[in-house]
Amino acid sequence: MMNPKSSLSVLVLDDDLFILKTTHHALTQLGFNNIITAHSVHFALEQLGHFESIDIILMDLNMPETDGIEFFRTLEIHNFLGGIILISGEDEQTLALAKDLAKARKLNIIGTIAKPLNNRILQTLLSQWAQSRTPVKEIVRRPTIVSQADLQSAIDAGELEPWFQPMIQLQTGEVTGVEMLARWPKIDGYIYPDEFIPLAEASGLINPLTFLLIKKASYWLGHWKKHGLHLRLAINISMNSLHDLDFPDQFIKTISDAGVDPNDIPLTIEVTESSLAEDLSTPLDNLLRLRMKKIGLSIDDFGTGWSNLTQLQGLPFTELKLDLSFVQGAATNSRTRTILESTVKMAKHMGMTTVAEGIETKEELEYIKGLGCDLAQGYFMARPMPGGDILNWTKNWKKPE
Repeated sequence: MMNPKSSLSVLVLDDDLFILKTTHHALTQLGFNNIITAHSVHFALEQLGHFESIDIILMDLNMPETDGIEFFRTLEIHNFLGGIILISGEDEQTLALAKDLAKARKLNIIGTIAKPLNNRILQTLLSQWAQSRTPVKEIVRRPTIVSQADLQSAIDAGELEPWFQPMIQLQTGEVTGVEMLARWPKIDGYIYPDEFIPLAEASGLINPLTFLLIKKASYWLGHWKKHGLHLRLAINISMNSLHDLDFPDQFIKTISDAGVDPNDIPLTIEVTESSLAEDLSTPLDNLLRLRMKKIGLSIDDFGTGWSNLTQLQGLPFTELKLDLSFVQGAATNSRTRTILESTVKMAKHMGMTTVAEGIETKEELEYIKGLGCDLAQGYFMARPMPGGDILNWTKNWKKPE
């Protein structure tokens, strides 16, 4: 049960006054004290002015004046970081598409509840969210960096740091690898990749940034190895880098100078599927050269772009990384489930490794394990962390039963 003294604030948004009243009562019974009800988006804005003080929003999709889909845009503009529960009478497919749209706008959909409101489901969703919510210090965002000079100085000074999110082998539960993620530490928090990677790509700084992170990650690979922990490393590479014919040689030199041998420590380059719609003549040249150097190649966020089977057949990829929207949506959406199951089968027939990302519950982990997926990562296992935390985390990691 929720703590009766909970200080979390909840906004209930629905044009049906009866729904507002019953939902308010249900939340009170669950121990919430700070509950705001609004019969329209306009009224909610009049009451609040902004949404920084709101932790959770329970909302209907189909409302007069401003509907839920339009409200998503408002929440994105206000950089809403709390959780959202959709309480709606819409069909399964509409709800699934609405969830995907919300996630594309970087909104956190906790789940959906069909009308009339089911108190047991509401309690379950709120309990899961309370247990897994991201700490404030991790989600607070700094203003977008707009200065190329700031980024250049940070790269020159070696300020950027690699963080790592563990991956587990599904059939054994063993920790077998990590994905490298970029962080820019500041005195009062961190600047996250979506705030500086686009600038790095636009200003020609993406390669120096990438190689700086690889050098630092290589140190951690060696450190973990000395302590008996052998992990594969997945590295996100910009398509801008793959349009540079010098990139493979620079990449190999960087890891070699850092003492990393791909024959000893497996390395995988991840390329987002959406970027595969571009002209691939030069990237294919580079991908093939990297593959011949024993570097694994992964299609990241598979299912969000428009690559087709013919394109996959003609590219030297060794791994498919299944987008979290498919993994998380499979439990409630039959169409999503069918696509996910077919994709895993296709990858197996093509001899490709499959990685499921975005695993947030034990049920999701068990489901994708049952599909025969090879690897998994997500908040259920671990959030991204500094390299110095990996050894301690692996010692405390308990394999799922």
